Amino acid sequence: MLYMSIINKLKIDIRDVIKSEFGVDIMESDFQLAPPPDGQIGHFGTNAAMALAKPLKKAPFIIGEAIASQLRAKDYIAGVEVVKPGFVNITLKNDIYKDELARLLNDNSYFKNNAGAGRSINVEFVSANPVGPLNIVSGRAAAYGDTLANMLDYSGYKVTKETYVNDFGRQMHLFALSLMARYLQLYGKNVNVPEEGYQGEYVTDVAKAFRADKGEAYFETIGEVTDLEKCEKYGEFRAFGLQYILAWQKRTLENFGVRFDVWFSETTLHADNEVAEAFKIIETRGLFFEQEGAVWFRTTDFGDDKDRVVKKSDGDYTYFASDIAYMQNKIKRGADTVINILGPDHHGYVKRLESIMQGLGYDRERVKVLILQQVNLLEAGEKMKMSKRAGNFVSLDELLDTVGKDASRYFFLMRNYTSHLDFDLRLAKEQSDKNPVFYVQYAYARICSIFANAKIDPSEYSADKISLGALENEELEIIRRIVMVPSEICDAAKIYTPSGLVQSIFGLAGAFHTFYNKERVIIDDRPVMLKRLFLMAALKKTFEVCFSLIGITPREKM
Repeated sequence: MLYMSIINKLKIDIRDVIKSEFGVDIMESDFQLAPPPDGQIGHFGTNAAMALAKPLKKAPFIIGEAIASQLRAKDYIAGVEVVKPGFVNITLKNDIYKDELARLLNDNSYFKNNAGAGRSINVEFVSANPVGPLNIVSGRAAAYGDTLANMLDYSGYKVTKETYVNDFGRQMHLFALSLMARYLQLYGKNVNVPEEGYQGEYVTDVAKAFRADKGEAYFETIGEVTDLEKCEKYGEFRAFGLQYILAWQKRTLENFGVRFDVWFSETTLHADNEVAEAFKIIETRGLFFEQEGAVWFRTTDFGDDKDRVVKKSDGDYTYFASDIAYMQNKIKRGADTVINILGPDHHGYVKRLESIMQGLGYDRERVKVLILQQVNLLEAGEKMKMSKRAGNFVSLDELLDTVGKDASRYFFLMRNYTSHLDFDLRLAKEQSDKNPVFYVQYAYARICSIFANAKIDPSEYSADKISLGALENEELEIIRRIVMVPSEICDAAKIYTPSGLVQSIFGLAGAFHTFYNKERVIIDDRPVMLKRLFLMAALKKTFEVCFSLIGITPREKM
């Protein structure tokens, strides 16, 4: 059974007090719990009284006094004060903190919660066309999706990390033609890459790999072909290009710390007749109609701005047809909830995917569509332009070579997914406190240095050997931030915002650096030294858990 952190316990107790005192059901998300402003007494403050003032038609100070009266009876609370206009400030007993940190050090489930209650959730992200190397837009999606999936796992969900391989449609066709043209160019043939094809030099590299694998025999076979689409070897070029790019993308993602449970091929939906089977479900529900020889889905019945074509007049299926079958496939595989993480040019897909879920007969709430906003790469303060087809783009590989995995992931996660992100290359490379990822990793390295210099067996500063006693403000701030982390992980997962966890990590680092610059750990006063080593051990483990969730390295030396 997962342990309930002291912050979650406090939130539940506030909720229960409100129910007991006023007969009102209030969600934990309806009020805040945070450190009170500087100068006010208390370890944590809540605005619950203000949240209740309007529905109860009472002054928030009166509501706050009623809440405080019941909270004072809790055995883990040392004191409660109400501050105008109605903030309730709460001071916890130090022994509670010691017990809490002891639990953290001894229980690997301390930072976990059971909000998901074992429900299955499919998180699909990246899903880049297999026509070239991953760019920084895919990098942001990879960092965001992977971290969100990690937090959902910590929140009691059964998580599947999945990416969709768009290997069936027009983009894959254009890439195959581009590859054939580049292959012929290697032998001096004057063949142009299709106007809508892929112009980047990387396509030539794929062509060279094809030549190395197949030899010159293929040139002898297709050298005089004028219509590449009718070439008998077209399928082999397409298959080779697909596997080459997929292997490349997998290597990049592994270097980025991302591993998918499922790489799902769009082609299998058609090969296994799943498109036709999914169509039967929607057709039976009367949601298809024919017009001008095409088959349309009445997505406007579910709030879409227009109906969508699923089968063209020439008999070919659209991408949207694959989306229908893919959604049904995820549900058949047991997903209770489907999360789709899409790029900034996909706002129209929100209603489309919700329409699919409803059209298949399921609740709309079972699909969550999250739109990642644009990411801009800055070099010397200037935005860099990117276009995969034109070939003048920055790949994720290049970014990793330039700033490394840790800085890349951290910077991608710093801003909420709903906000545009400017990725400052110069800052990401800087080895100073100005660089936030350096700042947080340096905090961890300093803690490791403290333990290396202390050379004291951990049993000497276990919970039963130390007393917290009077806490310096800097010590209390570290403790306060540590014990809030389990709740922050839970809250960030609920609203799909890994950036909230990143902000918590930065706050932890700031609290530590403030303490480190003012106090020493290894001192002659042994009880105080052991107390501080106990605190540092708890902080070190907290960093390790947080770093693992966002995918950055806990560096022992900097």
